[in-house]
Amino acid sequence: MPSRLQLKRQETPNIRHKNCVDMAIEEAVIQFSIEHPHLGQQKVAMKLTEALGIDISPNGVRSVWLRNGMNTISLRVEKSQSLQKSA
Repeated sequence: MPSRLQLKRQETPNIRHKNCVDMAIEEAVIQFSIEHPHLGQQKVAMKLTEALGIDISPNGVRSVWLRNGMNTISLRVEKSQSLQKSA
């Protein structure tokens, strides 16, 4: 197929959609997940609600993890260890 007829992907960096969680909540999820990398998305959502009064669903936690490359335990542990070494 000729290249002129192909669709071109439109790059739109740094766009936050309307249904994304607030940046303050996202930072709290990231910080809590780095401090407790072994917890799953349900436990993180529950603990944030109990401790800080932040209302976020387990799927909201997962979407924050995906946006920040922290969706597996090993990635969260790795990020936690790299931040401890740099501190």
